[in-house]
Amino acid sequence: MELKKIIKWAILIFIVIYAGKAFYNFVYPEVTDLTPYLTMSKYELERTLGITLSDKPNMVKKIYEFTEGEITVDGSEENNIGIVYIDGKQSGLHTDSRIYSMYGIKMGDAALYLKDNITYPYESVYEVLNDIGQGSSTATFYQNFTKNDCLVVVVNDTSGRVVALTYYSDGKKATEQLSLSNKK
Repeated sequence: MELKKIIKWAILIFIVIYAGKAFYNFVYPEVTDLTPYLTMSKYELERTLGITLSDKPNMVKKIYEFTEGEITVDGSEENNIGIVYIDGKQSGLHTDSRIYSMYGIKMGDAALYLKDNITYPYESVYEVLNDIGQGSSTATFYQNFTKNDCLVVVVNDTSGRVVALTYYSDGKKATEQLSLSNKK
């Protein structure tokens, strides 16, 4: 009789530990820093991250950009990551997944602490007023004119938390409709 109780308790403890670990991994997922992979080819990125990327027209509407070119995305909706193309040329990387970060920033980070955490070497920072006026999130552009790249950090206005990141290797092309980007 005692052996059955011990086995039941052992099984119960195992289930509680397993459920606790699963919950912890959900709340605090392991984060992969995408910074070293930002300009990798589609094939290299797929191989490095163990994902499959394909044409995802639905992901285009998630991308903050102000280009005169055509935006397309090879992405994975399952992993919430995509390579951004402008006029067919690979120009950036976008994610809104909690398992990825860029330049010290990850989804869920508080906007209040972005200046303390960002490692991107920006020369200028600005918000786009049209995005603020349209609703629920604000896109902040961190631009490096010397390297001609930029990082876009999207923060939910209600929660004050980061909800998306996009890196552009051609910052001038990605922001060509904004007057500030064309002044430099």
